Amino acid sequence: MNNEQRGSPYCTIELPVLAAAAIKAYHIEASAELAAWLKYAPLDYVQITNHDDVDLKLTLDQGEWFLIPSGAIETFKNKPWRRLDIENLDAAASTTLGKVIIVVKKMAGGS
Repeated sequence: MNNEQRGSPYCTIELPVLAAAAIKAYHIEASAELAAWLKYAPLDYVQITNHDDVDLKLTLDQGEWFLIPSGAIETFKNKPWRRLDIENLDAAASTTLGKVIIVVKKMAGGS
């Protein structure tokens, strides 16, 4: 069974402190956090758990974007990507370490 058929393990990333209005990019070819998942690219599953007090914006491949409100858990499936950006939409407050968790993977039989 090849990687396309079996998918990948989950990769869990804790968002670092992100200044007000700042963006953190995770590119599958360049991010240390995703290095082991390069062989599964493109990934096609993202779950964001936002237990922080700020709203976030998730952008996939610098195109399609989604609002991740404070207190929300949002899951996106079957959306192939090689880069995801997380933007802090608050104009004054930083994110808090440990409050935003990103889980990504390649789904079995995925794109």
